[in-house]
Amino acid sequence: MQVQAFAKHLGKSVQWARKLKRENSKEWQEFCAPAPAAPEPVVLRSHGADDDLSRALEAKERAWMLFTRAADAAAACDGDMVQQVALNRAAKEAREVYERACKHAAACQIEAQRWVSISQVAAIRDALGQLADVVQNWETTMAGALPDDMRPAFHDAFQRSKPAWNGGIKKVDDYIQTLLPVPC
Repeated sequence: MQVQAFAKHLGKSVQWARKLKRENSKEWQEFCAPAPAAPEPVVLRSHGADDDLSRALEAKERAWMLFTRAADAAAACDGDMVQQVALNRAAKEAREVYERACKHAAACQIEAQRWVSISQVAAIRDALGQLADVVQNWETTMAGALPDDMRPAFHDAFQRSKPAWNGGIKKVDDYIQTLLPVPC
């Protein structure tokens, strides 16, 4: 039975497969080599988009391994009809599980791209502080580029627009603060 499976694997005749077996050829040795052990499952401790994605990718990989084993077993079967039907059904169901796992992994990948980490939100808040420093220097920088007679009007206009600017920045900062965890 193993020689027949080897022949199917090679796409050659059973006689050719027997010859390779007698010669203990490289192909025969590779065919008989035990399948590599499945990797140790990863224990995930936190629950986030990245963890869901890694679990989905692991499930997809396991489903693929299950499908290939089932398909190989169905292809190698030369037993009775009942056994062949059972193996074909197992291969079909394993393929369906794999297809669902692929769809789920793709959905998790899209979802993971939508998430923003807390450190990224904190970085945005820090960038707002840098923006405030830039705006503080704008008045002096812009006024320095204007003719002397226009500077008083510019300073006046700039000072009148500052409260609206500061209010907008405060609203953005307050919103970002709501996205960050509350310190204990």
